Amino acid sequence: MSRFCPKCGNPVPENARFCGACGTPFSAPAPIQEIHPAQPIQPNAPQVTAIPSQELPMVEVALAETEPPVAGFAQADECPPKKTKKKWWIILVSLVVAVAITLGAILVPELLQNADQSDNAVGTSDPSGVNVDPTQVTRTIMIYIVGSNLESVYGAATDDITEMVDAQYDLSKVNVLLCAGGANEWQNETIDADETSYFMVTEDDVIEISANAKMNMGSANTLSAFLNYCATNYAAQRYSLILWDHGGGPILGYGDDELSRDSMLLSELQAALKNSPFTGNNKLELLGFDACLMGTIETAWALKDYAQYFVASQETEPGQGWDYGFLSQLNQCHNGGEIGQKIIDSYFDYYQQLYAQSPSQESEITLSCLDLSQIDKVEQSLDQLFANVNKDVLAGQLGAVSRCRYSTKAFGKYASDTGYDLVDLKHMLSLLSSHYSQATEVVSSLSDLVVYTRANVSNANGVSIYHPYDLMQEAGQWIRTLSGLGFADHYVDYLDNFVAGMNHNAVSVGYYQNFSKTKGQSVTSGQQHDLSIQLTPEQQQTFSAAEYYVFYEMPAEATFSKSVEYLQVFSGQDVTLSADGKLSASYGGKAVYGKNHKTGKYSDCPLSMNQIYDGTLEEKYYFPCMFWELKNGFDLLPVNWLMKIKNGVPVLLNAYDMVADEETTFPDKYLINSADYNVYTFANNSYKVASDGNGNTQFTFTGSSYGFEYDRDEGFSIELRDIPDKSQYRAVFIIEDIYGNRYFSDFIPLQ
Repeated sequence: MSRFCPKCGNPVPENARFCGACGTPFSAPAPIQEIHPAQPIQPNAPQVTAIPSQELPMVEVALAETEPPVAGFAQADECPPKKTKKKWWIILVSLVVAVAITLGAILVPELLQNADQSDNAVGTSDPSGVNVDPTQVTRTIMIYIVGSNLESVYGAATDDITEMVDAQYDLSKVNVLLCAGGANEWQNETIDADETSYFMVTEDDVIEISANAKMNMGSANTLSAFLNYCATNYAAQRYSLILWDHGGGPILGYGDDELSRDSMLLSELQAALKNSPFTGNNKLELLGFDACLMGTIETAWALKDYAQYFVASQETEPGQGWDYGFLSQLNQCHNGGEIGQKIIDSYFDYYQQLYAQSPSQESEITLSCLDLSQIDKVEQSLDQLFANVNKDVLAGQLGAVSRCRYSTKAFGKYASDTGYDLVDLKHMLSLLSSHYSQATEVVSSLSDLVVYTRANVSNANGVSIYHPYDLMQEAGQWIRTLSGLGFADHYVDYLDNFVAGMNHNAVSVGYYQNFSKTKGQSVTSGQQHDLSIQLTPEQQQTFSAAEYYVFYEMPAEATFSKSVEYLQVFSGQDVTLSADGKLSASYGGKAVYGKNHKTGKYSDCPLSMNQIYDGTLEEKYYFPCMFWELKNGFDLLPVNWLMKIKNGVPVLLNAYDMVADEETTFPDKYLINSADYNVYTFANNSYKVASDGNGNTQFTFTGSSYGFEYDRDEGFSIELRDIPDKSQYRAVFIIEDIYGNRYFSDFIPLQ
């Protein structure tokens, strides 16, 4: 019998795990087997009462039937439709103004790159050093689920719990226990939003084992109570804890309880674990975060006294989160490191299959397993290194350190305009090693800490660290939060002095202050344009970063003002500074044009193509765009539409909302699918440019934008094409110094 996606109606293979068109996950059919009563492994388990089974009504789609729900864990009769943010009141000018005021700032979402990386495999013995038979080990897996909007809007927790049931793990050796709360509503009929109850996952059901009044899931006491309950009532040889929900790294912490609007800082997570049985010689076998951005050295260090192994992602996670099919493989694992490897491999297998079937769903994914017994060595060597770096910063030598930080792979920018100032630790140390040989010793110690890691993007090596750069206004408060953990005192002192040094000579020069009398040049070979500009010795000393822009000169008769205006059509950050102070960039002379399939016509000029730079090597870009839904009601959403170039061909991916979600500070795990909208308007900002010919150029945003609109029903694609008339295009360098000041060069004609 044919099978169809219940969301979009697309036909899918019988054994598909998700829809190739829209990415909707399906619960895997449980294997046919003889059913035996679940056998709890604890001697004195409390009496449990199963929630009565309620099956969903069959949904008829083109004479096909949907997958039946897991018995006893029925999803709600009719889940509410995906809640889109109603931005209909935002007119097009809000989009272009938002982009205009950030001219020169790169909004850095993350994209996909198929480049798996893995470190040394984990060991096969018990932490005590004694070889054990993993099939005889009993385990209790505790999963703390803060439902948040991930459940109330998207049903993500319900999907993952269904995966846990479908895993068909060995119930005679494993308990899987849940604490669920913190969501306005649940997309199933078992979990009550007015309670914070505990559940057991069985071979075909989810049963409530303790009904509790509604509690604050962002409180350390709630987590501690769950851990103590599990240890008391479900005895096992080994315990693991998985924390499920939003994550915000070492500063913002974990969890976003929709009801209390509370979350847990690292200090609160420490308190919860300290008040649990899992201390001293009774550490958790594994502690994992099915959450964004928690794969940091500070998070791992804060929790080192409570777990043997640690699994978390450096990057934001896709909305579907982990694949809980790994539960079926627990009896193959000797230790938490091997469990971590199973989690990571199942995670990657799932998304590689999804992205192969639905390329537009691609995003950057990372997941790592750390051996926490090695973290003290890393923390000590890191602290010693930055004691020396701090001396140079105090002496005013900021340039080299600032350039290294700028060039380091950054995380958290995929669904955010600015990110969270989290960077790859190994990559940053590798860049610093050309100035500080001691950095190589820290890199060496990392190889013992990171026992297994996979990433589909370059320069993601398994563990991140907080280092301010983009968010200087928040840096003071965030550093104080970090200092309260007691992590690497010299490193924290260095951060304080780095921020103070960067801000010390910052003056209110305006966004368009120029560096004077510096003429650039363009050397053309075919379509390639080699741009360059010579910096003065003073500029070289304070240079931090640079980018370049390409503008299209719009004829006066085609503009609203009836005078010449310039449209930004490209921005790039692949700029290098030579030893003699020459700043260089290469523009390929190509741009992206939109094509209407019905008319066969291309856009009049290139779309505004902006390179994403986050310390990786991949060709990634975004387009400012407006998504419209005009068929089913009215919805308007300003977005940045992500694109990457694969084998010379531009491919549109998902998009992210330009307007930040005011209800949470955590990154959005769910990106925006263009298929949910039917009209797309691309916007190019327009500028007036005045130059005195001596390197002094003034850019003024006109307040206007020239858009190119496409209807999805008429067919639409983008193409990378040579720019037709080079005489209509100009380039400009934008330089940022170590104090955050920005300077513009004069126009450089593309000749």
